[in-house]
Amino acid sequence: MLKFSSITIALICTLSPQRLHGFQLSHLTTTFRKHHHLHHSIYKLQQRNSYYHHHHHQLHQSTNSNVEEEDLSNVEFPPPLTPTERTIRAVTFWSRAIPILARYKLLETKIDLQTQILGRECVSDEECELLYDEIHEWGSERLSDTIQELKGFYVKTGQVMSTRVDLFPEQYTSKLRVLQDGLDPMGGDVVRATVEQELLRGDKLGTLFASFEDEPLGAASIAQVHKATLHDGRVVAVKVQRPNMEPKLRGDVANLKAFSKKFGTALPVDYYTVFSELEAALDYELDFLHEAQAMEKINAAISHTVPDYEPAAPSLTVPMPIPGLSSRRVLVMDFVSGVPLSQLKEEMERRGLGDDEDTKRLLGDKILDSLSEAFARMTFGTGFIHGDPHPGNVFVQEGGKVALIDCGQCKQLRKPQQLALATLIPLIAGYQRGDPSITIQKIASAVREFGVEFSTPDEYLPIPTPSDATPDELLRITSTNQQREQSRLLDEDNCAASVALLLFGDTGLALPGGYASNELSPDSPIKRVTSFPQEFVLLGRAAVLLKGIAKALDVEFSLAGQWESTANRVLSLQDSNTGGVVPVYSRADGTNPKKGDDRVRFTDVKRFVKTWGKEKGKDVIVKAVGPAKAAKLANKVRDIKNKKKSD
Repeated sequence: MLKFSSITIALICTLSPQRLHGFQLSHLTTTFRKHHHLHHSIYKLQQRNSYYHHHHHQLHQSTNSNVEEEDLSNVEFPPPLTPTERTIRAVTFWSRAIPILARYKLLETKIDLQTQILGRECVSDEECELLYDEIHEWGSERLSDTIQELKGFYVKTGQVMSTRVDLFPEQYTSKLRVLQDGLDPMGGDVVRATVEQELLRGDKLGTLFASFEDEPLGAASIAQVHKATLHDGRVVAVKVQRPNMEPKLRGDVANLKAFSKKFGTALPVDYYTVFSELEAALDYELDFLHEAQAMEKINAAISHTVPDYEPAAPSLTVPMPIPGLSSRRVLVMDFVSGVPLSQLKEEMERRGLGDDEDTKRLLGDKILDSLSEAFARMTFGTGFIHGDPHPGNVFVQEGGKVALIDCGQCKQLRKPQQLALATLIPLIAGYQRGDPSITIQKIASAVREFGVEFSTPDEYLPIPTPSDATPDELLRITSTNQQREQSRLLDEDNCAASVALLLFGDTGLALPGGYASNELSPDSPIKRVTSFPQEFVLLGRAAVLLKGIAKALDVEFSLAGQWESTANRVLSLQDSNTGGVVPVYSRADGTNPKKGDDRVRFTDVKRFVKTWGKEKGKDVIVKAVGPAKAAKLANKVRDIKNKKKSD
């Protein structure tokens, strides 16, 4: 059964999305019974004209009507919330959450009394399940309504909760899933006025756009996206920040910082530092100029091999910003078609393909291969990673192609951190294969290279030596302390290795030392973590969410297995890459050769042969049909290619 204390932890964690990202989730946890999992399905896709494509009632086939010249007043962005307003928001949340906790506590107390008095819990397991399901249904609806009313930082946490089908009851994950991409939108007049103020300095929208759809393609926690057409005919997506969202987010984070500072001694981790760093990350997410630059960096990263940085076809699509059309609160970018992962199950059922297991597994494998390859190139290449790949930000396109949107949350890994991860990944992969040379101690040592620190259980703490201890007592205390230290080191090795396997290992893998893979279990190794480098927070979140997607799609997936070969290549070339290298996203020629590297590579020969073949083919065509017809033919081919790109 789902216990009161487990729901308590879930609601406490709603104050902090970091608590659900895989590293700091379980410091306050108790046993959580596993519930039914949502099994998302993949279906044969047809191209859909959507970006942030969400609820069916939001999808529409509107025509690109001309932009009307409206007299819109300037949008005034509200000031940060006052301390009183922040307190009211916190009180509002807990006044809605406490009744949920109370109902679980009452039911748990009733069952405990039945056990003590009658010697049984319930009449049957089915009856108990019905009792808890009733509370799950009521509590999940109440929590979802509260988060949607308050919005702000609570939405970010609800989004993460909705992806953890392996941790939370189905009622909670299904109802909170609307937070991924289905929030109430802003009015069209506010959106237009915001764009005019941010991009056009008050000039009319029609000076830039031939058409602008008022109904959003989707509304997220920070912004919403509209489809538009520029006067040169390009179809674009326009991301507009909610005018009242920034002060709410900042107020919520300030509230959390104040709470964690005041009650810091009662918390197992220095959450004040965590929230301070989260506040800094929020600065980037609220600045769309940063996101525009992040798009270019990520696109460059996934378009080059690792570790030799040769140009390569990207495994997925990242929309690019339209040059010169970005501000802090408005971002104009490529329009991306597709269906978000968060809606694949519904779409499959709507099309009558719910039982097509072969198609589901085939496309599931393709989606995960695309994502894992892209994140391998980001992680081990430039080190600049997308930190928010939740199902609402992953689009599946025609033929199972993948697009990754929303680059607001990103993180830059330093070279030592990349090498530390490159060392760890092959160890995990080897351990999973049963390689006898891969020991727990080796994995634990690699984890410590990250700077991860653990708490020491009381049973391993040394016994104090009394000042008046006799020689026999000193001998006994010394012997006991030595045994405790050996036990502590062994347990910490098991704990460190378990953290690595939990993050990057296969789902369901048995962890050493008796540690539990369920993050909400009191035996989770995450409970022992007291310090984790924040550079790995978003990377760990990405890893956990990739595994969550695999579970939702019911596809076998090994992140360490996918990344092992790339990690080994990085390690094999680390000694040869001693000089400075200009990042791939900053190179002028696009080929990104390494400094002082004059070796002829196979890719260079292949590129030369391809170019030579094209030029030779042109000569043959010109000689066969004449220069004029050859030029017309070339123009026709170019038009076909451009049409395919626009489609």
